[in-house]
Amino acid sequence: MNQVIINTNKFKTRAAVLENGKVMEVHIEREGEGTLNGNIYKGKVANVLPGMESAFVNIGLEKNGFLYVKDLRDFEEKYLTGIVNSGKPIEELLNVGDDVVVQVLSDPRGSKGARVTTHYTIPGKFLVLMPNNNHIAISKKIKNEIERERLEKLFSEIVPEGMGVIIRTAAEGKSIYHFEKELQYLIKKWEEIEIKIKKAKTGELLYKDNGIVSKVLRDIIGNDIDEI
Repeated sequence: MNQVIINTNKFKTRAAVLENGKVMEVHIEREGEGTLNGNIYKGKVANVLPGMESAFVNIGLEKNGFLYVKDLRDFEEKYLTGIVNSGKPIEELLNVGDDVVVQVLSDPRGSKGARVTTHYTIPGKFLVLMPNNNHIAISKKIKNEIERERLEKLFSEIVPEGMGVIIRTAAEGKSIYHFEKELQYLIKKWEEIEIKIKKAKTGELLYKDNGIVSKVLRDIIGNDIDEI
């Protein structure tokens, strides 16, 4: 039996995934904390480090975010040079004081700030939207080659030009009806973010992913779960 157990009180929320009584995953979110992963901020370049091919970005937190040049390429292509994977060093792309929109890849730890990227992703149940990347990727957990070909063909027909998706495991066997509806929802989310970008101030939060309960219901709950 596959189970999901969710426990919440005024201090924290916990969720555990069990397979035949064995704990497979545990998620904890403390009240007032939560993770920053997935958050999108309007940032400002605080420092450029040519020797490290990176930059520090002020996103309104105690410590500046850390941005590698390889995580800047999507932003460069759409908002800076228009060149795909130009290979230009970071000092030719960013200057101190420049605005840059970033998404958190990993939370701050100890003396280190959050690692950030411009490869934005907006997750749904069946797919993850990549608004500035036209690549279509499929979960490795979908093993059936015929199904992989079906999904790739289907999404290549419905994803708007200039955008891409990561097809999640939950998409296996599902119809276009599920995908079109979710795709429209995620694209609308991204359009709302782009509107906010123009008016936002440095450090302003533009997008925040769901809390732990909603994430578990979206990412884990499927036909293989027997009990919640």
